[in-house]
Parts: sequence; structure tokens; C-alpha cells
Amino acid sequence: MIYRLSIFLVLLFSISITGLSIELKVGYYDNPPFCYEKNGQAAGIFPELLSNIARKENWNLKYEKFVFAEGLEKIYSGQLDAFMVVAEIPQRAERATFNRETVLYNWGEIYVRNSSNIRDIRDLENKTIAVIKDDVYFLAFKEISTNFDLKVEFIEVEGDYPQLMEMMYSKQADACIVNRIFGQMYTEKYNLKNLGLVISPVKLKFIFRKDIDRDIVDTIDSYLESWKNSKNSPYYSTIDKYFGTGVVKLNRFFLYSLISAAVVAFVLLLFTIVLKKLVNIRTQELANEKEALTAANQELLAITEELETTQSELDKTIEKLEKLIELIAQMGKKIYLRKNF
Repeated sequence: MIYRLSIFLVLLFSISITGLSIELKVGYYDNPPFCYEKNGQAAGIFPELLSNIARKENWNLKYEKFVFAEGLEKIYSGQLDAFMVVAEIPQRAERATFNRETVLYNWGEIYVRNSSNIRDIRDLENKTIAVIKDDVYFLAFKEISTNFDLKVEFIEVEGDYPQLMEMMYSKQADACIVNRIFGQMYTEKYNLKNLGLVISPVKLKFIFRKDIDRDIVDTIDSYLESWKNSKNSPYYSTIDKYFGTGVVKLNRFFLYSLISAAVVAFVLLLFTIVLKKLVNIRTQELANEKEALTAANQELLAITEELETTQSELDKTIEKLEKLIELIAQMGKKIYLRKNF
């Protein structure tokens, strides 16, 4: 009897624990090494960190792969509980919930083919640039190009970064914008080079539907905060697995350095573009002055031609008058002679 009761209590306890398990629908996309699909499963830094937390908390994660823009929309509509490797920006924070702790820092870069004549941002004038729809680096560079009147054609793709690389390989675009880590991983494979422009340094985090249980988000932040303060934690071991030892420790330093470099580059870019605009304005003014002078010159030529025509006609009239006067004089002379003789 006691044995049966013990079995019953064990089963009851197991059922209770199972019933308390949290199930989360988690989206990911193709952005190695942060997240990607391997053997039909979610892989990469973010899935490994989240799965580690889930095991400790008895959460049941249901991973599903999307393209980036689609995953964001499913978060906004509440069809997904969580999505990963998303840059925190105000526009997204208004429609969803971000966790507090930053997982990694990143920024965007522009890549062109090694054989390209494009050397810097000014050479992108009237060129085509492949980008991911709603990508934070695309949106940032689009604003820069608009503000400084840099005329480029953006080819917006509802896909992920590997698709942009394929477009570059097949020469469907002159340049592409991807995050710096992904770009560094695939430059050699696709024979590309980096223009050296730092675009929009951002914090990469998890994003959740707006009405997510805040305890879930706080739990993830608690683990991340604790792990980041321990050198032998799953956080550093996971990062080191993909990047090598010491990368994350320098991550913040590099971020600040690159932000400083980005500010300097931006000021130089601003100076160059403003100078270019001033030169264009002055060139246009000179062109307008030249056009006005040309018009005035043509008008003077027309007046000169008209005066020459008038002078010619006047000369002919005078010549005719002289002949008429001479004729009248001869007629008068004849009349005079007749009267005297």
C-alpha cells in the first residue's frame, strides 16, 4: 500500500512539475555565428545561451526559423514569444519588449567586390546597394544618404545576410550592407572588401512580444548578468567557442573605440559632403552666370546683326537717294539749258 502511494505521489509530482513548465515560441534567422540553422536545429551564440537558461529553468523552447523582417512582424503581432539577435532601437522598443542585458555589440559595414573601383563612400554615388529590409544598418545608412544627398539605389531584400552575399557574387549589386562579424567571416569566400565605414553601433539583445510575462525576461537578464561577471561562465565559454578567447573582454573597448572612430569618420564625411555641396552650389551659380552671359551675348549678337542689316539697308537707301539726287540734278540741268537755248 505504501509502495503504491509512493508511486502515486512521484507521478503526481512529475505531472505537477510538467504542468509548471513554461513553453516559449522562439524565432531565429540566418545570421551566423549569432544564430543559424544546423542539421535542422537552431544553432549559434544566442540559441545556446537561451537553451542553457531554459534547461535550468525547465522551459520548453519551440524554435522556428524566419527571415528577419518576418520574425519581427510576428513579434509585433504577438505570434512569437521571443526573437533573437535584434538591435535595440526606439522604434522597435515601442512595439515590443527588449531584455535589459546586452548580449553582444555590433555595427554595420559596407562591402564591395575586390575588383570594384569603389574606394570610399563618395564612390557609391549612383551605385546599387543590396540591403535587408528593416535592417538597422540599412535604415541608418539610408538616413545618412538622404541627409547628405548621396544618390544611391537600395535593393531591399526580404531575406538574410547570406542572400546579400550571393547577390554580390552574381553581380546583382555594386555593394551590400551587413553586420561586421558576418562580413568578416565571408569576405574571403565571396572575394569582397570592406570600405571601412562604421555604421550604427548597436546592442544586440533578445526581443519579446509586448505582453510577455516580465518574469521570463528578468530571469534571462539575471542569468546573463551573473554569467558576464564570471570568467568561467557559460556566457564566456559560448562566446569563446565561436570567436576565440578574449574577444568579449575587449568587445566593449572596441565598441567605444569604434564609436569614437565613427564620430571622427562622420565629421570627416560631413565636411566632405558639405564641401561638395558648396562646390556644387558655386558651380551651379557659375553655370547660371555663364548661361546668363551667353544669353546676353546672343542678344547682343542679334542686335548687332539687326544693326548691320539696318546699316546695310540704310546704305542702300542713301545710295538710292544719291542716285535720285544726281538724276534730279541732271534733269534740272537739262531743263535749264533748254530754257536758255
